[in-house]
Amino acid sequence: MNIKQRLKQGDCVYGTWCLIPSPEVVNVIAQAGLDFVFIDMEHGSADYTTVGRMITSAQGEGCEAIVRVPKLQEDYILRTLDLAPDGIVVPHIETNSQMHKFIQYSKYDPIGDRGYSPFTASGGYRYKPSYTVEENKRLLNIAIIEGFDGINNLNDICDVSHVDVIYIGVYDISVSLGIPGQVKSRKVHDVLEEACKIILQSGKAVGCMYSDEEEHDYLKSIGVTMFAYSVDTSIIYNGYSMYKNVLKMPKQEILL
Repeated sequence: MNIKQRLKQGDCVYGTWCLIPSPEVVNVIAQAGLDFVFIDMEHGSADYTTVGRMITSAQGEGCEAIVRVPKLQEDYILRTLDLAPDGIVVPHIETNSQMHKFIQYSKYDPIGDRGYSPFTASGGYRYKPSYTVEENKRLLNIAIIEGFDGINNLNDICDVSHVDVIYIGVYDISVSLGIPGQVKSRKVHDVLEEACKIILQSGKAVGCMYSDEEEHDYLKSIGVTMFAYSVDTSIIYNGYSMYKNVLKMPKQEILL
């Protein structure tokens, strides 16, 4: 059962954000047993060739690869989907109209008008009569709400079909509230709780980032089921920082 199916039946799924443009790092993460990785082309520096290899590295270990494109733009979405990820994330969704464009660019006819080439990784490099129908069903579509325009328009945004998950960007929300990075503040939680009610009532799943057990338990209690644990860069930094005293090499005499 894939993540899209699991989310529809209310299961929780777990992954992380990947900013490092490395198939090897993704492979390590995938072998750790995560359900998915978010490969980030908005804040990360990976090009399409590298992203394709990162997708393969994840999927080879049974970990789903979901790619965040830099922005809502048809060519970004088309080229990314041709690499055969399991899902796609579009950032900074603020209106119902943008949601419709997301579906238009990411789904094949009769739902959208995604450009069709069967000779890509997504198409299996060959023509298959049932491919477009199967791809429309398979692909996981995720929209990120990151500011108050999106929050204020959330009811209209959630009216759009064929988007499976609304992901709340809590760090951007905290910036909009004038408290950058304070994602555990009551102000951020008030926004989160109201947003979750609207999203869940629409039949969509809610995604969010967390960094510790307390935050996870809180998010789960308000209905979040797609959990992204931190970011690869932060996890590596924190891991090595924890042991910085152990890792310091003893001073050595310089021999001339």
